[in-house]
Amino acid sequence: MMSLTWAKRTKLHVPVGDTVLDIVSASNRDYDRIDIWAINETGMNMPLISDTTMRTALKGVYGFCLWNDADSAKTYAFVNNKKGDVEQWELVTDSLPIHMSLVRTFKAAGQVEGMVVDSVDRLLYLGEEQGGVFAYNLDNADAERTRVPLSGEENPVGAKYPKGLFLAQDGFNKDASGEAVPQNFKLVDWREIEAAMPLK
Repeated sequence: MMSLTWAKRTKLHVPVGDTVLDIVSASNRDYDRIDIWAINETGMNMPLISDTTMRTALKGVYGFCLWNDADSAKTYAFVNNKKGDVEQWELVTDSLPIHMSLVRTFKAAGQVEGMVVDSVDRLLYLGEEQGGVFAYNLDNADAERTRVPLSGEENPVGAKYPKGLFLAQDGFNKDASGEAVPQNFKLVDWREIEAAMPLK
């Protein structure tokens, strides 16, 4: 039996042909490609609906996210690797299987992983492990980036968190009985961390 490793997963609903499908998508490390599945009402049977001959130009795909661009009525996938290479692909959803067309590539300054798109401000947030989180303007073809200030620096989160906000994703998450539950994000007011630790 073949063992496949899907690096990161994202779900979304997209128009395909004359219908709308709920989909889940992931970067596939075994083939350095993007896979897309349709989700049915029960979630028990999810057929692979993407072109399996698709290949990225990346070696060792890693971080991944999707973006439904309401302005263009198009859906895009972003995928990266640990070397900082990033690719943006358009999902071609006229019919099944879904094909993908490369839109652009760019290179971050260091090792990357997590990505997410702010669809309102049209920004791609990309975590660089040695440099912090950077915002890329998706309307700018040059992939210019702006560093997101960290806690203790210029405060980007407003009056509610005057000292900043700490955010982390748990690699494993268990309930009170020890059973595994879905991962999530932890958001903590930086003042609580300062109060609990002798930080200057």
